Amino acid sequence: MTQTTEKKWVDFEELTLCNNFMFGEVVADEKAGKDILEIILGKEIERIVVYEKEKTLDNVPGQRGVRFDVYLKDQTDTIYNLEMQVAYKTDMPKRSRYYQGILDTKLLPSGCKNYNILNRSIIIFICKFDPFGEERCVYTFEPRCVENLELTLKDGTTRIFLNTKGKNRRELPKALAELLDYLENPSTTVLEDWRVKELDNRLKKVKQDKKARDQYMTLQNLIEEERDEAHAAGVVEGYAAGETKRNIAIIRKMFDKGYDVVLIADMLEQGTWYVENIYSLLQEYPEYTDLEIAEMVLKNRYTDTTDREKS
Repeated sequence: MTQTTEKKWVDFEELTLCNNFMFGEVVADEKAGKDILEIILGKEIERIVVYEKEKTLDNVPGQRGVRFDVYLKDQTDTIYNLEMQVAYKTDMPKRSRYYQGILDTKLLPSGCKNYNILNRSIIIFICKFDPFGEERCVYTFEPRCVENLELTLKDGTTRIFLNTKGKNRRELPKALAELLDYLENPSTTVLEDWRVKELDNRLKKVKQDKKARDQYMTLQNLIEEERDEAHAAGVVEGYAAGETKRNIAIIRKMFDKGYDVVLIADMLEQGTWYVENIYSLLQEYPEYTDLEIAEMVLKNRYTDTTDREKS
């Protein structure tokens, strides 16, 4: 009798634009990136170039970098970072802050003291859940003075959160409403806007790309290998300690392989603070075992998401 195992990954042929890997592959095409930005921002963009389109994992022999982030730049040197968020997360405000910090670090040359050279930046999160609970399709944030809401900080930053489950579709431009419908239910949405049609065509083209397929399979194998190795590392007493030890083993290995905080947090379905705190402990106590680090984590209640979010 053949033993069957639960399939943890979606087959490449079944990927939609809401899959992080597929989204990166599609939007990294300059034409597709221009189309989706024009739909989201509701304005024409003269020209888009890919500012940075892949993060290289040096430990993958024979493979080009596995792509996680896509940074686009328009003719005014405004930088756009687009991110797909599928699983519900409670840390979106702090996550956007983390992304902003990473982006600014990339834009500012080492040792530079003139912060005015920082590009204008727009970070866009496309969420398949409502990050703020007001049933809006779009949430746009820009810093402004609490005492005078007409006074903006003018630091050049904007963060936009799209919610595919938003209820105020009728208030949106038709193309944006159609894009959100397509992201939420790609198989049932009737495509009328030519730019949404082009995004769908680009997705179909990527599915025919052998290199993209190989990349996806490589990423599957790498992460499943880390999960299996961590799971097989040993059993410890108590569910909480065992689960934390498993996560620490994964975090230790994934950092060594070049994965960033956000990707590891997504994989573990934890907040970025959880991964950052464990990584700090690993750096401070490199000689400690995974179990010893787990005991420190539990003692300091780093895994208590509720308390952290209230602080």
